[in-house]
Amino acid sequence: MQHQLAFEFPLWSWNFEPAPVALFESLCGANRDNLLLPSRPITLRCRDSVEVYTNAYILCLHSPVFRAMLGRSGSGSDGFKECDSSCIDLPDKKATDVSFMVNLLSSGGLEFQQACFTRDSVVPAMALFREYQMVAPLARAVQFLKRDFLEIRPIKEPDRFMELALRYLMLIRQYQLEELESLILAEIKGYYVNARVCKMLGATDKSVAGRNPFGYSADIATNANSLLCPLENPRRLPLFDQLDAATQQKVLSVWSVK
Repeated sequence: MQHQLAFEFPLWSWNFEPAPVALFESLCGANRDNLLLPSRPITLRCRDSVEVYTNAYILCLHSPVFRAMLGRSGSGSDGFKECDSSCIDLPDKKATDVSFMVNLLSSGGLEFQQACFTRDSVVPAMALFREYQMVAPLARAVQFLKRDFLEIRPIKEPDRFMELALRYLMLIRQYQLEELESLILAEIKGYYVNARVCKMLGATDKSVAGRNPFGYSADIATNANSLLCPLENPRRLPLFDQLDAATQQKVLSVWSVK
């Protein structure tokens, strides 16, 4: 078995575009592991014996886990038992999730596009990317989550923003992506802080008889109370009750409302 470097979840991609060195990590890793990448049909047998078809080269190109599993070292010594197999059993994986992963990896090299993801597919895909240490697609998936939040204007749509955050927290817990939990909680905290500032500015505006010394837009004061409504009582949101108790407590702890 080849020595594998410790995998680091690419949390940096929440705020930065993946650099070329990150996008080509898979290719560099193939050379580093000194493995000959196979090119043969592979069947991934998923839950309920549903089969997904791909090529060993696609899997090995992007994943050091599959390289170790399916490849052979340059010296000709054998690796895992799967190195001669045409079928890999993944009994705990959903075929829809595995199929999405395979289609994405086959869709155009390392320049994965955020447009490939949807809210329903991104978190299950990230769980697979992390398990098989696929840095480039995982970084792109993290970026999709960030941009999904940026497309919502919390000042105009506070309920929609919080529903999105709680929905992602629920999926993150379901797929055990603990690395992402702190990022989503930070988004909620940032929203809360901004909403409190807006409320204070609205109160200041009234105290100076309608003058606007801070230069903020008029709709901030108008919407200040509705901004804070989901955070003053987050339990009123339907998705809150669907979170487990530990996640509920974490959501409640990112702000202090008297």
